[in-house]
Amino acid sequence: GMSPLLAREIVYRAGDDPKQKASSADAGDLFTALEMVLDPLRRRDWQAGIVENDGRVEAYSVYPIEHLTGWKPVDGISKALVAFYGAPVGENAYNAAKIPVRLAIQEAQRKYRAKLHSLESSLKDDTERELLKQ
Repeated sequence: GMSPLLAREIVYRAGDDPKQKASSADAGDLFTALEMVLDPLRRRDWQAGIVENDGRVEAYSVYPIEHLTGWKPVDGISKALVAFYGAPVGENAYNAAKIPVRLAIQEAQRKYRAKLHSLESSLKDDTERELLKQ
């Protein structure tokens, strides 16, 4: 699969019409456009950039976006992501940093609860076996 942004870019490059639907585009032109966009990506020739209009970042990509006005290159995908999503600052940065730790703790709790449940179940099994032996 591919992102809607990438799909729109390929359809645009196939027909030069930003509103064109993929179903109405020529299959050969679509294939050529697909190759044109994906070939640099296959070579890991990233071209990070953002689409910025009126001071607002509307999209980011690792390939030049031609179907939207305002695309400009940036120095790496990290800068593009920060421009698009905004870098957390102050208390938000602290809260954002806590998220992966919280998720790791929750995952560990889930695993240990499952292990505890398994151990408790085996204790019941042993108790039942002892009752049956008597």
